[in-house]
Amino acid sequence: MARGDGLVKSLGFAFSKGDVRWTLVTGSQLVPTFVERGREQYANSYEGRELINWFYRTLTEIVQRSDCDAVTVRLAWKIRNQQQAYNLIFPCALAAQVCADRKVVCTTLGSQTITAKALGFPKGADLYQHCSGLIGSYPPNWDKKQIDSALTAILGLR
Repeated sequence: MARGDGLVKSLGFAFSKGDVRWTLVTGSQLVPTFVERGREQYANSYEGRELINWFYRTLTEIVQRSDCDAVTVRLAWKIRNQQQAYNLIFPCALAAQVCADRKVVCTTLGSQTITAKALGFPKGADLYQHCSGLIGSYPPNWDKKQIDSALTAILGLR
């Protein structure tokens, strides 16, 4: 899984209505190094097949471009309607398919598993502040959603 330099590149995804947030890190879970991050937006008018095709195409491009060893996806649990499923669940399945096609390890984590303990952060640490302190802050759009993708990527460095 590690490259010639021994470092793993981990790509983390966080999905929400209207966008995909992703962060690429390398190193180890205890000493992660930021590589890059992005935000891909889509029209809220996309539905059904159009939205699924957009996700598949976009996720494929991101995974190919990142040349990552591992992908970790943050799964939201509070799904209340079909549109939320399209925006939050379908991209997780499509990310797994993209990874399978490219022979990249893909792990899906529930949001409740992204904890200070799991990340090796100090007990009681504010995950968002600690993450930014650990790997830096990268505006614009370095907000909670973006940091969720960074935390997810860090967990992929196991």
